[in-house]
Amino acid sequence: MKHRRTTPVLALLALLLSGCSVDGVRQEELDRAVETALSAERPCIGDRSWQFPATVVTNDRFAQEGVRALDALVDAGLLTSADTTTTTPRFTLGPDGGSGEAVVPAKTYELTDAGRAAYRTYESGVGSVGAFCYGRWESEIVGFTDPAESSEGNLTTVTYTRRLADTPSWAAVPVLASRSTTRRHGAAGPEQLRMYLVRTDTGWVRTGG
Repeated sequence: MKHRRTTPVLALLALLLSGCSVDGVRQEELDRAVETALSAERPCIGDRSWQFPATVVTNDRFAQEGVRALDALVDAGLLTSADTTTTTPRFTLGPDGGSGEAVVPAKTYELTDAGRAAYRTYESGVGSVGAFCYGRWESEIVGFTDPAESSEGNLTTVTYTRRLADTPSWAAVPVLASRSTTRRHGAAGPEQLRMYLVRTDTGWVRTGG
């Protein structure tokens, strides 16, 4: 019986179907690396005043928008609220005037279990920000360069698309959406981006390039 020789083209096709490239780069490994990197980039909605538990005066007209945002988070199941009172500085004029304190209506807000799962704090140029993060990125690699030596090791540039999925309805509430910490969420459709990945002993990881 004659044995057919496998042509180079068929050999290459078999190699690609097995999940490997000529350079030994498995795309599924790159897929996992991109997904891992994007998991830390979920969009968030935040505010410097969102440090919980928080007590907020409710009869101050300058604080009404902030109260509406917190109440929207209550409606979303991320916070609980309870009516209370607090004291604020007061200054009165006249012979018997002076500085003192006034008791005013307020609300106390605390995180729910769902709120704790979505909540995080981070430092910004204007101080500490409390934020609620949401959604997940669905990504698809459309191409990558042959790995090349760099100061950090074998490096490849991956081109990929991403689309935000599982966006909760509360993220679109105007009083919350205006506090978004990310300008572009890719909600209108997939956007094409690049990411630099370097090979380590534990797999491919994101690097600044």
